[in-house]
Amino acid sequence: MYFDDSQSQNLQNYEEEEEDSDDNYASNSVSPTTCSQGHRSTLVLQTKQGGSICLLCFSNLVSNPQFPTVHVSYALSQLSQAHSDPPFLRSLLTFHPQLLVSHLVQALASFDDYPIARQVVDLVIALCDSSDPSLSADFVARLSDRLSCGALAWSRRQVYTLHCLGVLLNSQQSNPYAHIRDKYGLITNLVSGLQLPSEEIRGEILFVLYKVSALQYASEDADGTDLLFSFCPKLVRLSLEALIKTQSDDVRLNCIALLTVLARRGLFGTIYALDLNSMSSSEGDRFGKATEDGKDVHPLNILFTEAIKGPLLSTDSQVQINTLDLLFHYMSCEGTSGREIQVLVEESIADYVFEILRLSECKDPVVKSCLQVLDILSKAEQAFKQRLVVGFATLVPVLHYVAEVPFHPAQSQTLKLILNCVSDCPGMLSPSHIKELVN
Repeated sequence: MYFDDSQSQNLQNYEEEEEDSDDNYASNSVSPTTCSQGHRSTLVLQTKQGGSICLLCFSNLVSNPQFPTVHVSYALSQLSQAHSDPPFLRSLLTFHPQLLVSHLVQALASFDDYPIARQVVDLVIALCDSSDPSLSADFVARLSDRLSCGALAWSRRQVYTLHCLGVLLNSQQSNPYAHIRDKYGLITNLVSGLQLPSEEIRGEILFVLYKVSALQYASEDADGTDLLFSFCPKLVRLSLEALIKTQSDDVRLNCIALLTVLARRGLFGTIYALDLNSMSSSEGDRFGKATEDGKDVHPLNILFTEAIKGPLLSTDSQVQINTLDLLFHYMSCEGTSGREIQVLVEESIADYVFEILRLSECKDPVVKSCLQVLDILSKAEQAFKQRLVVGFATLVPVLHYVAEVPFHPAQSQTLKLILNCVSDCPGMLSPSHIKELVN
């Protein structure tokens, strides 16, 4: 079977050959003939069905947006089918491992068609999983180069390229971060893309930023500097604004993952200080901008508090747990002041956590996540006291649960919260509460 790009946008050079015996096929998976375009025989690989695929004709077809999408889709499906055959795959990876890379990357940016993009991404992942790490490295380098270049004109085609890069960054065993050649240019374009109105684009950008930041921190090639820090506090502000706007749990998970990496690195304290200095030094300019644009500019700690409320109310337990984990690391950051914890309590975050705990049916890991957050929130003693009185009834069944599990990590935190409530507000204990605690 041949894929020829010269016949009036049609695959007219489809030729069936007599099916060779299995022995002949296994010993000679490269066709001795050339394709109709005269490409050398080493570029023409036999398929198990008895046809042939010219890799150069295939590459020219899938990377040319002038061809009908039905032909491109058919070509991709045929190569994907042939790829599953070991002799064909062995010949492809032995003699032509790099031939398809640039053309498949080009295909993602050439067609505004989701099914074709899905086929290309699946084929790229299949090739990377079947080959040595150098092929994956080449794909990562070329995809990131395309996203790093100049001022990117964002469209659905960039969404496909972003998605493919994100899948590769998430699936590789080696160090894909080292193969991103222009890291600063890539992050510059991604941060700018967060200002776009498309939730789909923001979701893909947030995931790539999360993977790049996580891989950088784990990379042996990292020089110890935080690459993302130079984009803060703008990056944090845009991420929090995206978290406020979205109703998609997938986008929430990506955003929370990125913010958690930054919190684990202890960057929030420094970022907030920079943000406050920036706001105080240009207060007049910011006020003018807020008036002109019709929206207020809030300090990052207030923005953070508003941003996590939606995820805490999510029906997806994983979103809730990840948000609680982010909240824990945020409050544990070096430089996080008692005032910031007090703001969280005053903005009813403790009430949200008590409600999650009440609905958890005493199931881990929700119980553990809630209690470690409440334990830190309790440092805002006066502000937290009233919330604790309201949430006390929720803690009683939790105490029974953690007491029944030997060495449960939340035992001490639960007892501490109950003791604080009983000590500070002894009159709020009802007879039923006393009976439950005694039993």
